[in-house]
Amino acid sequence: MRYCKYILLTISVVLGLFACQKDEDVTIAQLNIKNEVITPSYTSADIECWIECNVKFNQAKVECALTQDFQSPIVVAMEQSKGKYVAQVVDLQYDTTYYVRYIISNRMSAMTYDKINSFKTLKPSVPTVQLDSVANIWDVTANACAQIIKDGGLPVTEWGICLKVSTG
Repeated sequence: MRYCKYILLTISVVLGLFACQKDEDVTIAQLNIKNEVITPSYTSADIECWIECNVKFNQAKVECALTQDFQSPIVVAMEQSKGKYVAQVVDLQYDTTYYVRYIISNRMSAMTYDKINSFKTLKPSVPTVQLDSVANIWDVTANACAQIIKDGGLPVTEWGICLKVSTG
């Protein structure tokens, strides 16, 4: 009777082992961002990079936030252009540091790249004006032609030409 228990236990274990199937190989997704270029302006930034991943993905996004914990991020879909992924993030604040991270996804899941980068938008400055010509100078009048070369990052709301009168 005692041997019968051990024989039944042995048979159960052997049958259990034959019933087990080999697990399928699981691919661990690896994401790498290369040649990242961030070109900030006053209130926007152009972002481009190469995305390398060992699993198929159908969407890439970039997130920009004021803090590294990415509370209330600005999320922009990236588009593929000549092998690179590109995006333009708009409605940013000028002279402000933003943090950037990348997210790729497929129909099964999403994965966030663990390296966080940052950039700073440009600080507005005084507009640059170029005086092209002054002509038809008379006692009290003259024709002047000038152009705004750089707006300094903010809309130009007023413009004009100042004259200095010198005697002698």
